[in-house]
Amino acid sequence: GGEGAAGDGETEGGEAEPSSAAAEEKPARKAREIPPSAEEFSVRLVKGFNDQAGAEGGDDPSSLPRSRLVGTTILVDSSHPDFLARFKMTRQGTPKVDERLCGYLATIVSSHYRERAYQAASRQR
Repeated sequence: GGEGAAGDGETEGGEAEPSSAAAEEKPARKAREIPPSAEEFSVRLVKGFNDQAGAEGGDDPSSLPRSRLVGTTILVDSSHPDFLARFKMTRQGTPKVDERLCGYLATIVSSHYRERAYQAASRQR
């Protein structure tokens, strides 16, 4: 049984070489990259933000912020209509993590990450 696992690893290594060699042959035009932020972020789901108390008086709920960056923590509003539209539960009552929810969270997290990278790049100029 253990020998098969070693053989599988060798096969994967052999398959990876031709594809990486093919990628190196084409000189791709490189876009100007912004250096990634060295910070690590944590993500927390919260039910609304404390300063939204007056927002229920007629404002469009979809115009409320979806997330906030506080220090190195990204707070995602789980009561926002855009989040609720993507959040589903299984029949057993457990949260269902699907492509739509993952894509939504990835968009939120990446926007804060990019914002920090831009801030870091502007400080270095």
